[in-house]
Amino acid sequence: MIERPILFSGPMVRAILEGRKTQTRRVVKPQPKDREGGISPICYEGDRWEFLDLEAAEQSVRNLYGKPGDRLWVRETFSTLDCHHGQTVYRAGGEKNLTDMKWKPSIFMRRKHSRITLEIVSVRVERLQDISYRDCEAEGLMHVHRGWWVNPYAEDPQATGADEGFLCYRNLWESINGKGSWKTNPWVWVIEFKRL
Repeated sequence: MIERPILFSGPMVRAILEGRKTQTRRVVKPQPKDREGGISPICYEGDRWEFLDLEAAEQSVRNLYGKPGDRLWVRETFSTLDCHHGQTVYRAGGEKNLTDMKWKPSIFMRRKHSRITLEIVSVRVERLQDISYRDCEAEGLMHVHRGWWVNPYAEDPQATGADEGFLCYRNLWESINGKGSWKTNPWVWVIEFKRL
């Protein structure tokens, strides 16, 4: 078993803590070269995915997140309180009395300050736009009664119709990865996890 760090934004951390988020998608880097004949993932071996290029040899892409059984410790925006012997507080905690706090970016969090450890349940690769409705829910979107969806990560969450789960996820993806990033439909790591 190997432990690795992984970054999550405040809303994603809250979704994990609330038990709504059990999957994350991360762009495969580098993207496999997609020639005219197309490519498809064929097997996973160790920490690498092999892609079959229908016009050339196989390509190999390394998974930097781990395999089932490995652990991910969550990096999030935090601060330490000197007056409380270095107690760690978290921006995603939403404490109202800490508005003047000097927050440290998640990238600088050390393992000892992390409060969330995730165990990888499964890893696969797929095209971003191949996400299913069930996976939209696992990403933390809320599927409410009679087919209506809510993106709780939005600044102004609104319910959308039955076929709009993908629209909610697209908006979430672009809020994290930039405008137009959905349209490129990259290969992504789909990491399913459980909180320990």
